[in-house]
Amino acid sequence: MEVLAMIFVILIAILAIVFLVAIVNYILTAIAVYKVAQRKGIDHAFLAWIPIAQIYLYAELIGTNVKIGNVTIPQYPWIYTGVIVLGNSITSIIQYSSNYATYASTEQFADHVMEAGANLATSMGSLAAALIAGLVGLIILVVRVYTMYRVFKLFKGNNAILFTVLGAFIPLSMPIVLLVLSGKPFADEPEAVPAPYSA
Repeated sequence: MEVLAMIFVILIAILAIVFLVAIVNYILTAIAVYKVAQRKGIDHAFLAWIPIAQIYLYAELIGTNVKIGNVTIPQYPWIYTGVIVLGNSITSIIQYSSNYATYASTEQFADHVMEAGANLATSMGSLAAALIAGLVGLIILVVRVYTMYRVFKLFKGNNAILFTVLGAFIPLSMPIVLLVLSGKPFADEPEAVPAPYSA
């Protein structure tokens, strides 16, 4: 019994840490996106503090019509928001349905179908669900990383790839890097020329 109590405490501690990291990530991202949006002259920079609107505003930092190669994607922030929100929702539904199907098939169909047949059907359904969820997750990852790269590319310097890799693999690094960059000049800003010296 003591072992179960200890496992429960450890799980609660892990969940608390994950929750705190998520809150800190959200707040730092909101501050960074707000500052960059203000500097870019976006009137609705306050959207950085509203959860789903923050996703839209983050994508709007790179423009509303985004050119990828020879293709221009109109209303990119809406597409980005849709991919992120709907993609995560679809993945969650698939995973929930797969878990429910596994439970239902074990409980209800085990009496009526041969054990091997029920297990095979459950395994195939779970495999299909995992593949679809994995594909949707991959699409979300590619869209997020591309958008993150384009946001970091807004600023002067050649570090957009490094910042994108850090942001993709290290928790909390994306908002911290964006917060640091928010005070730096944009790539399309002209260099400040010092006034000529006059005596």
